[in-house]
Amino acid sequence: MDKTVWIIAGPTASGKTALAAGVAGRHKGTVVNADSMQIYTEIPVLSAQPTEEERLQAPHLLYGFQSILENFSAAAWAAKALETIRAIHAEDRRAVLVGGSGLYFQALIHGFAPMPVVSPAIRKHVTDLYEMLGPDSFHKALQEIDPETAARLHATDRQRMIRAREVFEASGQPLSAWQSQPKINPAPDLKYRAVVLAPKRDWLHPRINTRFENMMENGALQEAAAIHALNPDPTLTGTRALGLQPLRDHLDARLTREEAVEQAQLETRQYAKRQMTWFRGQKLTDDTLFLEMPELAPAEKFLQSNGA
Repeated sequence: MDKTVWIIAGPTASGKTALAAGVAGRHKGTVVNADSMQIYTEIPVLSAQPTEEERLQAPHLLYGFQSILENFSAAAWAAKALETIRAIHAEDRRAVLVGGSGLYFQALIHGFAPMPVVSPAIRKHVTDLYEMLGPDSFHKALQEIDPETAARLHATDRQRMIRAREVFEASGQPLSAWQSQPKINPAPDLKYRAVVLAPKRDWLHPRINTRFENMMENGALQEAAAIHALNPDPTLTGTRALGLQPLRDHLDARLTREEAVEQAQLETRQYAKRQMTWFRGQKLTDDTLFLEMPELAPAEKFLQSNGA
Protein backbone atom coordinates (compact mmCIF):
# COMPACT_ATOMS: atom_id res chain seq x y z
CA MET A 1 0.00 0.00 0.00
CA ASP A 2 1.14 3.55 -0.79
CA LYS A 3 2.42 5.10 2.47
CA THR A 4 1.18 8.64 1.71
CA VAL A 5 -0.57 10.08 4.78
CA TRP A 6 -4.05 11.42 4.07
CA ILE A 7 -5.19 14.57 5.88
CA ILE A 8 -8.74 15.85 6.27
CA ALA A 9 -8.82 19.22 7.97
CA GLY A 10 -11.08 22.21 8.36
CA PRO A 11 -13.00 24.35 10.83
CA THR A 12 -15.00 22.95 13.70
CA ALA A 13 -18.40 21.44 12.81
CA SER A 14 -17.55 21.24 9.10
CA GLY A 15 -18.15 17.48 8.88
CA LYS A 16 -14.53 16.37 8.71
CA THR A 17 -14.85 13.68 11.40
CA ALA A 18 -17.61 11.84 9.53
CA LEU A 19 -15.79 12.28 6.22
CA ALA A 20 -12.56 10.84 7.65
CA ALA A 21 -14.41 7.85 9.08
CA GLY A 22 -15.99 7.20 5.69
CA VAL A 23 -12.72 7.53 3.78
CA ALA A 24 -10.84 5.34 6.24
CA GLY A 25 -13.56 2.72 6.24
CA ARG A 26 -13.44 2.40 2.43
CA HIS A 27 -9.64 2.31 2.13
CA LYS A 28 -8.38 0.09 4.96
CA GLY A 29 -7.55 3.19 6.92
CA THR A 30 -7.06 4.12 10.55
CA VAL A 31 -8.20 7.55 11.70
CA VAL A 32 -5.66 9.52 13.74
CA ASN A 33 -6.83 12.51 15.76
CA ALA A 34 -5.20 15.87 15.01
CA ASP A 35 -7.42 18.04 17.19
CA SER A 36 -5.86 19.66 20.24
CA MET A 37 -9.01 19.28 22.40
CA GLN A 38 -10.10 15.79 21.38
CA ILE A 39 -7.00 14.39 23.06
CA TYR A 40 -8.53 15.03 26.50
CA THR A 41 -10.22 12.27 28.47
CA GLU A 42 -12.63 14.48 30.41
CA ILE A 43 -14.37 16.27 27.51
CA PRO A 44 -15.57 13.76 24.88
CA VAL A 45 -18.82 15.70 24.41
CA LEU A 46 -17.47 19.25 24.54
CA SER A 47 -14.64 18.40 22.15
CA ALA A 48 -16.99 16.54 19.75
CA GLN A 49 -15.04 13.29 19.73
CA PRO A 50 -16.20 10.71 17.15
CA THR A 51 -19.48 8.95 17.74
CA GLU A 52 -19.76 5.20 18.27
CA GLU A 53 -21.17 4.87 14.76
CA GLU A 54 -18.16 6.68 13.27
CA ARG A 55 -15.72 4.56 15.28
CA LEU A 56 -17.32 1.38 13.94
CA GLN A 57 -16.38 2.35 10.38
CA ALA A 58 -12.62 2.29 11.07
CA PRO A 59 -10.15 2.22 13.97
CA HIS A 60 -9.72 5.61 15.69
CA LEU A 61 -6.53 6.49 17.58
CA LEU A 62 -5.23 9.34 19.79
CA TYR A 63 -8.61 10.32 21.16
CA GLY A 64 -9.16 10.93 24.88
CA PHE A 65 -5.74 9.74 26.03
CA GLN A 66 -4.58 12.81 27.98
CA SER A 67 -5.80 14.32 31.26
CA ILE A 68 -7.05 17.87 31.05
CA LEU A 69 -5.00 18.56 34.20
CA GLU A 70 -1.77 18.25 32.18
CA ASN A 71 -0.46 20.38 29.33
CA PHE A 72 0.23 18.71 26.02
CA SER A 73 2.11 20.54 23.29
CA ALA A 74 1.92 20.40 19.51
CA ALA A 75 5.46 19.04 19.47
CA ALA A 76 4.49 16.23 21.85
CA TRP A 77 1.48 15.40 19.69
CA ALA A 78 3.64 15.33 16.53
CA ALA A 79 6.00 12.82 18.15
CA LYS A 80 3.10 10.63 19.25
CA ALA A 81 1.35 10.95 15.87
CA LEU A 82 4.52 9.98 14.01
CA GLU A 83 4.90 6.87 16.16
CA THR A 84 1.24 6.04 15.51
CA ILE A 85 1.56 6.54 11.74
CA ARG A 86 4.60 4.23 11.64
CA ALA A 87 2.64 1.55 13.48
CA ILE A 88 -0.33 1.92 11.10
CA HIS A 89 1.94 1.59 8.07
CA ALA A 90 3.59 -1.47 9.60
CA GLU A 91 0.12 -3.09 9.61
CA ASP A 92 -0.24 -2.21 5.91
CA ARG A 93 -3.05 0.24 6.67
CA ARG A 94 -3.69 3.81 5.57
CA ALA A 95 -3.16 6.65 8.08
CA VAL A 96 -5.95 9.24 7.84
CA LEU A 97 -5.30 12.29 10.00
CA VAL A 98 -8.28 14.47 10.86
CA GLY A 99 -8.62 17.64 12.88
CA GLY A 100 -8.80 21.39 13.00
CA SER A 101 -5.60 22.26 14.86
CA GLY A 102 -3.33 23.90 12.31
CA LEU A 103 -0.42 23.97 14.70
CA TYR A 104 -0.59 20.18 15.09
CA PHE A 105 -0.38 19.66 11.34
CA GLN A 106 2.41 22.21 11.07
CA ALA A 107 4.40 20.44 13.77
CA LEU A 108 4.11 17.09 12.00
CA ILE A 109 4.63 18.18 8.41
CA HIS A 110 7.14 21.01 8.79
CA GLY A 111 8.47 20.66 12.32
CA PHE A 112 9.38 23.34 14.82
CA ALA A 113 12.44 25.35 15.59
CA PRO A 114 14.18 23.96 18.70
CA MET A 115 12.96 25.40 22.00
CA PRO A 116 14.40 25.37 25.52
CA VAL A 117 12.93 23.27 28.30
CA VAL A 118 10.97 25.43 30.74
CA SER A 119 10.80 24.15 34.30
CA PRO A 120 7.53 24.21 36.29
CA ALA A 121 9.18 26.66 38.71
CA ILE A 122 9.93 29.17 35.95
CA ARG A 123 6.44 28.77 34.50
CA LYS A 124 4.85 29.44 37.91
CA HIS A 125 7.12 32.43 38.50
CA VAL A 126 6.23 34.01 35.15
CA THR A 127 2.52 33.27 35.57
CA ASP A 128 2.55 34.89 39.00
CA LEU A 129 4.41 37.85 37.52
CA TYR A 130 1.74 38.32 34.86
CA GLU A 131 -0.98 38.31 37.49
CA MET A 132 0.95 40.73 39.71
CA LEU A 133 1.92 43.24 37.01
CA GLY A 134 -1.21 43.04 34.92
CA PRO A 135 -1.35 42.73 31.10
CA ASP A 136 -0.13 46.22 30.18
CA SER A 137 2.88 46.34 32.49
CA PHE A 138 3.82 42.76 31.62
CA HIS A 139 3.65 43.64 27.92
CA LYS A 140 5.85 46.71 28.47
CA ALA A 141 8.43 44.55 30.24
CA LEU A 142 8.33 42.04 27.36
CA GLN A 143 9.01 44.86 24.90
CA GLU A 144 12.34 45.48 26.63
CA ILE A 145 13.59 41.89 26.33
CA ASP A 146 11.86 40.74 23.12
CA PRO A 147 10.50 43.70 21.12
CA GLU A 148 9.84 41.55 18.02
CA THR A 149 7.53 39.15 19.85
CA ALA A 150 5.91 41.93 21.89
CA ALA A 151 5.06 43.80 18.68
CA ARG A 152 2.88 40.96 17.42
CA LEU A 153 1.19 40.09 20.71
CA HIS A 154 -1.69 41.89 22.39
CA ALA A 155 -1.23 42.55 26.09
CA THR A 156 -4.25 40.39 26.93
CA ASP A 157 -2.97 37.36 25.01
CA ARG A 158 -2.11 35.80 28.33
CA GLN A 159 -0.87 32.40 27.20
CA ARG A 160 1.48 33.66 24.49
CA MET A 161 2.72 36.54 26.62
CA ILE A 162 3.64 34.15 29.41
CA ARG A 163 5.22 31.73 26.94
CA ALA A 164 7.47 34.47 25.49
CA ARG A 165 8.68 35.54 28.92
CA GLU A 166 9.24 32.03 30.25
CA VAL A 167 11.38 31.12 27.23
CA PHE A 168 13.55 34.15 27.94
CA GLU A 169 13.76 33.29 31.64
CA ALA A 170 14.74 29.69 30.86
CA SER A 171 17.35 30.42 28.20
CA GLY A 172 18.42 34.05 28.35
CA GLN A 173 17.42 34.34 24.67
CA PRO A 174 14.21 35.92 23.35
CA LEU A 175 11.49 33.73 21.84
CA SER A 176 11.95 35.48 18.48
CA ALA A 177 15.59 34.35 18.37
CA TRP A 178 14.58 30.73 18.96
CA GLN A 179 11.84 30.93 16.34
CA SER A 180 14.26 32.26 13.73
CA GLN A 181 16.33 29.06 13.87
CA PRO A 182 15.83 26.44 11.11
CA LYS A 183 12.95 24.04 11.67
CA ILE A 184 13.60 20.36 12.21
CA ASN A 185 11.37 18.16 10.03
CA PRO A 186 10.46 15.14 12.19
CA ALA A 187 9.70 12.83 9.25
CA PRO A 188 11.13 13.97 5.90
CA ASP A 189 10.33 10.57 4.36
CA LEU A 190 6.57 10.94 4.73
CA LYS A 191 4.36 12.38 2.01
CA TYR A 192 0.97 14.00 2.53
CA ARG A 193 -2.27 14.60 0.63
CA ALA A 194 -4.58 17.13 2.23
CA VAL A 195 -8.24 18.03 1.88
CA VAL A 196 -9.47 21.10 3.76
CA LEU A 197 -13.20 21.54 4.17
CA ALA A 198 -14.11 25.18 3.51
CA PRO A 199 -17.86 25.52 3.96
CA LYS A 200 -19.69 28.80 3.49
CA ARG A 201 -20.61 30.69 6.62
CA ASP A 202 -24.37 30.44 6.09
CA TRP A 203 -24.02 26.63 6.07
CA LEU A 204 -21.52 26.31 8.91
CA HIS A 205 -22.95 28.70 11.51
CA PRO A 206 -26.32 26.93 11.93
CA ARG A 207 -24.45 23.63 12.28
CA ILE A 208 -22.27 25.12 15.01
CA ASN A 209 -25.31 26.43 16.88
CA THR A 210 -27.24 23.18 16.59
CA ARG A 211 -24.26 21.07 17.53
CA PHE A 212 -23.74 22.91 20.81
CA GLU A 213 -27.41 22.57 21.68
CA ASN A 214 -27.02 18.84 21.09
CA MET A 215 -23.92 18.83 23.27
CA MET A 216 -25.98 20.32 26.10
CA GLU A 217 -28.49 17.51 25.73
CA ASN A 218 -25.71 14.91 25.73
CA GLY A 219 -23.84 15.93 28.88
CA ALA A 220 -21.73 19.00 28.14
CA LEU A 221 -22.83 20.75 31.33
CA GLN A 222 -22.04 17.67 33.39
CA GLU A 223 -18.56 17.55 31.86
CA ALA A 224 -18.05 21.22 32.70
CA ALA A 225 -19.24 20.64 36.27
CA ALA A 226 -16.80 17.77 36.78
CA ILE A 227 -13.91 19.90 35.51
CA HIS A 228 -15.06 22.90 37.52
CA ALA A 229 -14.89 20.79 40.67
CA LEU A 230 -11.22 20.02 39.91
CA ASN A 231 -10.43 23.79 39.83
CA PRO A 232 -7.78 23.37 37.12
CA ASP A 233 -4.94 25.83 36.57
CA PRO A 234 -6.29 28.37 34.03
CA THR A 235 -3.03 28.19 32.05
CA LEU A 236 -3.70 24.55 31.12
CA THR A 237 -4.44 24.10 27.43
CA GLY A 238 -7.52 21.96 27.96
CA THR A 239 -9.31 24.68 29.93
CA ARG A 240 -9.67 26.58 26.64
CA ALA A 241 -12.03 23.98 25.17
CA LEU A 242 -14.80 25.77 23.29
CA GLY A 243 -17.81 26.32 25.51
CA LEU A 244 -16.13 25.22 28.73
CA GLN A 245 -15.64 28.66 30.27
CA PRO A 246 -19.18 29.92 29.55
CA LEU A 247 -20.56 26.77 31.17
CA ARG A 248 -18.30 27.26 34.19
CA ASP A 249 -19.55 30.85 34.39
CA HIS A 250 -23.08 29.49 34.38
CA LEU A 251 -22.21 27.09 37.19
CA ASP A 252 -20.96 30.09 39.19
CA ALA A 253 -24.22 31.95 38.43
CA ARG A 254 -22.45 34.60 36.34
CA LEU A 255 -24.43 33.59 33.25
CA THR A 256 -27.83 32.06 32.73
CA ARG A 257 -27.98 28.75 30.90
CA GLU A 258 -29.22 30.51 27.78
CA GLU A 259 -26.46 33.14 27.97
CA ALA A 260 -23.82 30.43 28.43
CA VAL A 261 -25.05 28.55 25.36
CA GLU A 262 -25.13 31.74 23.28
CA GLN A 263 -21.61 32.66 24.40
CA ALA A 264 -20.33 29.17 23.60
CA GLN A 265 -21.90 29.29 20.15
CA LEU A 266 -20.41 32.74 19.50
CA GLU A 267 -16.88 31.75 20.51
CA THR A 268 -17.15 28.60 18.39
CA ARG A 269 -18.18 30.63 15.33
CA GLN A 270 -15.30 33.03 15.94
CA TYR A 271 -12.87 30.15 16.31
CA ALA A 272 -14.08 28.57 13.07
CA LYS A 273 -13.32 31.85 11.28
CA ARG A 274 -9.77 31.88 12.69
CA GLN A 275 -9.28 28.26 11.66
CA MET A 276 -10.34 28.98 8.10
CA THR A 277 -8.05 32.00 7.92
CA TRP A 278 -5.14 29.83 9.09
CA PHE A 279 -5.81 27.01 6.62
CA ARG A 280 -6.08 29.41 3.69
CA GLY A 281 -2.95 31.29 4.69
CA GLN A 282 -0.84 28.27 5.66
CA LYS A 283 -1.54 25.57 3.11
CA LEU A 284 -0.79 22.14 4.51
CA THR A 285 0.65 20.96 1.19
CA ASP A 286 1.41 22.66 -2.12
CA ASP A 287 -1.65 21.11 -3.75
CA THR A 288 -4.13 21.13 -0.87
CA LEU A 289 -7.71 20.67 -2.09
CA PHE A 290 -10.27 23.08 -0.61
CA LEU A 291 -13.68 21.44 -0.66
CA GLU A 292 -16.84 23.38 0.16
CA MET A 293 -18.89 20.39 1.28
CA PRO A 294 -17.86 17.20 3.14
CA GLU A 295 -18.52 14.99 0.12
CA LEU A 296 -16.90 11.56 0.01
CA ALA A 297 -16.46 11.14 -3.77
CA PRO A 298 -14.34 14.26 -4.58
CA ALA A 299 -12.29 13.89 -1.39
CA GLU A 300 -11.66 10.24 -2.15
CA LYS A 301 -10.70 10.93 -5.75
CA PHE A 302 -8.22 13.63 -4.78
CA LEU A 303 -6.62 11.66 -1.95
CA GLN A 304 -6.13 8.68 -4.24
CA SER A 305 -4.52 10.73 -7.01
CA ASN A 306 -0.75 10.68 -7.53
CA GLY A 307 0.21 14.15 -6.42
CA ALA A 308 2.19 13.64 -3.25
